[in-house]
Amino acid sequence: MLSRLRRRSSVIAMAATVLVVVAVLVADVAIKHVAEGRIAKVAGCRLQAAGPVGASLPGTFAGLGAVFGSVGDVRVQADGVSRDGVAAHVDTVLHGVTTGGATSGGTAVATAPYSAMRQQLVQMSGLTDPVLSADGAGLVIAGSRSGIPVTVHASISTGPDALTITPTTVRVLGRDIPVASLTSIPLIKDLARQLDPKVFALPDLPDGAVLTAARPGPSGLSLDFSIPEHGASKADTECRPATG
Repeated sequence: MLSRLRRRSSVIAMAATVLVVVAVLVADVAIKHVAEGRIAKVAGCRLQAAGPVGASLPGTFAGLGAVFGSVGDVRVQADGVSRDGVAAHVDTVLHGVTTGGATSGGTAVATAPYSAMRQQLVQMSGLTDPVLSADGAGLVIAGSRSGIPVTVHASISTGPDALTITPTTVRVLGRDIPVASLTSIPLIKDLARQLDPKVFALPDLPDGAVLTAARPGPSGLSLDFSIPEHGASKADTECRPATG
């Protein structure tokens, strides 16, 4: 009889433990869902995203942690974030986030399809129907000028809050010509005056983000950002829309 009671007590204890674990998991999921929604709303406002914005808390028991002021890692993805007339997809990961708005830093990647830069390419290159593609660490702009096929090779450089595309050489009539020497070709000598470096400004970067690199890909240009440690303040919990 005693052993039977002990087994029954063990079963009851195990069942109670399972119920507690389930209750904790359910509470964590519910709180996490609410926290993710609030983070996405604030991020969408600050980034002025024209497309969908989502937030996720990948850490274990991140939802319950939010109750005590510690959220942990946060990932935010946003579409339609526009700067200097170019719309991009932004993927951000922040570490050590608190409910007060503090973070121990993080990284972000903004990827813009080449088609989103078409208007800027027309202004920069003076070419008809320009198409942008990657060429190693640089870019290639292919189009035409006065009915003549022209291919422009350009380098990429970055500053803390701007990206610069600088045309370096032009392939025309089967020749590779430095931009500075285009005036020697009568049919396109005026092209040199248009192939000036184009600066894409990135104003009002969130959380003091700094542009660190630009990476041309098969279908778009990716920009890498570093986000520094950021302390909590009352202003950080409010939406401050970016401009651009």
